[in-house]
Amino acid sequence: MKRFLFDAALIAMIIIIGSSLKEVSVQDMNDKIEDFELQQQAGLPWKSQKDEDPFYTIDENKASSFALFMSNMIVDSVRIGTLAVTDFFTALLV
Repeated sequence: MKRFLFDAALIAMIIIIGSSLKEVSVQDMNDKIEDFELQQQAGLPWKSQKDEDPFYTIDENKASSFALFMSNMIVDSVRIGTLAVTDFFTALLV
């Protein structure tokens, strides 16, 4: 019984903390949306707060370039094979 009450109290505390964090983030998001809408109405470009590149720079070595080549080759072969089969059955039906 003590374990059940302790678990119930812990779950209630987690829910209270989570709901208070949700309210703060929703208000911040609404402020960002309003700022964006005001800048769009004024004709100003949207200024992102993040100045970093969204992706890491990738240094290619032989293994990564080979993997990229094989991936592109597989995608191209599947695309060409699908088009060939589609053209064959289209020719039969027409």
